Amino acid sequence: MEAEILEPYQLSFSDLLDRKRCQLISRHVMEALGPNGPGLLCITGVLGSALLRRKLLPMARKLALLDPDKRNRILKEHHLGSDVPLKNPERLVSSFAMHLNYQPTYSSSSSLWYERVAAKLDSLEKDDDEDFNNLGVVFRELGFCMMELGLSVARVCDREIGGGFLEGTLLDSCTAKGRLIHYHSAADQLFLREEAVRRKQVNYRNGSHFNLWQQWHYDYGIFTILTDPLFLSSHSCQECNSITSHSYLRIYHPSENKFYMVKTPQDSFIVQIGESADILSRGSYGRPSTACADQISLWST
Repeated sequence: MEAEILEPYQLSFSDLLDRKRCQLISRHVMEALGPNGPGLLCITGVLGSALLRRKLLPMARKLALLDPDKRNRILKEHHLGSDVPLKNPERLVSSFAMHLNYQPTYSSSSSLWYERVAAKLDSLEKDDDEDFNNLGVVFRELGFCMMELGLSVARVCDREIGGGFLEGTLLDSCTAKGRLIHYHSAADQLFLREEAVRRKQVNYRNGSHFNLWQQWHYDYGIFTILTDPLFLSSHSCQECNSITSHSYLRIYHPSENKFYMVKTPQDSFIVQIGESADILSRGSYGRPSTACADQISLWST
């Protein structure tokens, strides 16, 4: 039976940066992330992020299906690695990861992040998407944007529970792991197998090699920030968001003992609470919601 649709609490990024608005929304934020909530919320209206998402996410499929030697060269050039076995042609997902070191900005201006990267965004808008020249730049800027979202939510939570534990911990580390993930379609899997045969690569018989974040899991960090997914046609590589009414992010809502599919607006971000936030807040949050990404047979994200 298909899971019910969950539309999480939605707020605008400008709400997070306006102190008066923060006071009005803080109760709703705590309800969404607290013991009786689903453990996640949705942020919209982040200036400049839509362009970065549109530039970066399609690169995931291109990298996943690229010649391995060429892919390794590109990843090394842009300081990216992977936490899945990319040599395995039977893999169901490709992930490209980067450790991000970030110095946060301090301002109440809702256009702050956009103003800082506006010149880069203008040049990216004009660039050809057929190469990977801007892979590292776009990856980092979108990652920094998402880290700023996490810090903004942490400030709201700290004002409600007191102590400044969440924001302080994030500021002490100012590091995060960014992932660009492509879930393979059936056509992708067939292509990888055929390429492995053509290169006379030894086939892995076990296609069930997963990391925990690919299966049912909950997060150990303070927050996990997700873009809304980008759906591509398996054959044309064209964006096709009309194929589904939800994001294919499935969660278990512990207080309701139910499974949900999460639905969010296009170009929004999902903020999920992690186990460390619950510990640092001394139980002000419930246990993080268990989540997984549903595998899609005809479409890729």
